[in-house]
Amino acid sequence: MENREPKSPKITAVRLGELRRPDPRDVLDGDLREGEQYVRADFTDRDLTATSFTGCEFEGVQLLGADLRGAHFTGGRWNDVDAPVLRGPRTGWRNMIIERSRIGSAELYESNWRDVTISECKLGFLNLRGSEWRDVIITDSGIDELDLGMSKINRLTFRNCRIGTLDLTEAKLTDVDLRGADLSTINGLAGIAGATISEDQLMLMSRLLARHLRLNVL
Repeated sequence: MENREPKSPKITAVRLGELRRPDPRDVLDGDLREGEQYVRADFTDRDLTATSFTGCEFEGVQLLGADLRGAHFTGGRWNDVDAPVLRGPRTGWRNMIIERSRIGSAELYESNWRDVTISECKLGFLNLRGSEWRDVIITDSGIDELDLGMSKINRLTFRNCRIGTLDLTEAKLTDVDLRGADLSTINGLAGIAGATISEDQLMLMSRLLARHLRLNVL
């Protein structure tokens, strides 16, 4: 098999127009919101189910316990967002920037991500099982646990990141570059097929595989 460099994610610039500042209390579940800016808004425990945000900016927003189930974010930006508990299964993320944000426990399973940049974030447990990712870059971020089990990932790159536990059980990877991630533990090693790793990471995986198979290595 010929070795080759993985294809890089295709990222397009996020272009925000002139933004309005609505009263956050007016944002309701199922709304179609466009061209708005939310600064220091508190969406704690708010029901934002199936709400669509297009060309919107979240600046210093609180999302503790907010229900984002089925919400869509397109052509926008999150900066300094605080979400200790985030409920966002089956959400859609397209042409988005997420930066300098803190997300604790996030239920994001069966979500769809395309053309997304994540940078300088502190991320706890991210449940992304059954999700589809295409063209995503994660830089200068720490992730305690990243669950990509049963997900389809195409063109994902890590740069200067730390990942405590990476779960790839039954994942399908294409052009996934893990060389920029400091990995501690990997679950579901068979799912790593299709990824590009460094020699140091290969040594880590050999030790994990030996432990998994209860091999006696002398």
